[in-house]
Amino acid sequence: MILKPNVVGGSPDELEFKHPLLIGMEFFPARLQEKIQSNFSILSRLAQKNNWDFNLSFIREFIRDEAHTIVLTDAKVKILWVNDGFQDMTGYSPEEAIGQSPKFLQGRDTDPVTRKEIRDKVASRNIFKGKILNYRKNGEPYLCQVSIEPIFNDKNELVNFIAFEREIAA
Repeated sequence: MILKPNVVGGSPDELEFKHPLLIGMEFFPARLQEKIQSNFSILSRLAQKNNWDFNLSFIREFIRDEAHTIVLTDAKVKILWVNDGFQDMTGYSPEEAIGQSPKFLQGRDTDPVTRKEIRDKVASRNIFKGKILNYRKNGEPYLCQVSIEPIFNDKNELVNFIAFEREIAA
């Protein structure tokens, strides 16, 4: 299924995205509503622009927790975008992350078996789900539950990877 958000507005720069996945957000505090709407709008615009053949329904629940992180990369696994939770989790600003491989978060105690499994899943365009030890900007390690998923366009061409991450207790 290709995501086609409902749009209202004139020029592409003025489009206002109203997606049914965000129904029920009226119970969130205004600041959180704005962050969720902003993050979802960015992903909706990218999905439409790139003709993603990707179901974004999981994001509805995931982005409600501002501690959760979403990392979007290109097909060569260079970071294109991160949500607001990324800086809270890692200490790195979006500007510091964009253009890098997510590997920059790994360190000396990151399990080499997990690293290889991620590389193999990405190379074979399959989903990786697992735990990985990453490092914050200040050098502090944290355990991360991650799901990395390939995104294909409507021509079945790999266009992006999206990672859903959340910190878990060690």
